[in-house]
Amino acid sequence: FEKRLMNMPTKAFSAYKIALLEKVVKRDERLGEEAARWWNEITSFQYSWRRRSEEAELVRSISRDDILSFFARYFTRSSRRMITAVFAASAERDIAMAAMQAEANAKGSIIVT
Repeated sequence: FEKRLMNMPTKAFSAYKIALLEKVVKRDERLGEEAARWWNEITSFQYSWRRRSEEAELVRSISRDDILSFFARYFTRSSRRMITAVFAASAERDIAMAAMQAEANAKGSIIVT
């Protein structure tokens, strides 16, 4: 992936960014899609009502170097780390997240919430 990204022409990289941007800002075609999007914010405790515009701005601002740096930091053999997804919606969520954060900090890992 890294070599492919490094050798990718600038036009091709821009085309990928444009395609992703179009997907992010695409309007809901049905009321059910819009409702599901809002309920996802509620059930995930995120409440990011402007998520589409925020994600669109991130896509616009990201560069090839940003992606390469991220890839090198988290996925190359010299920096391999475990990536785990945790889903918690119980009353003990905050306690569990605090414990995971403390353990991650002790190991030099990062928790993305």
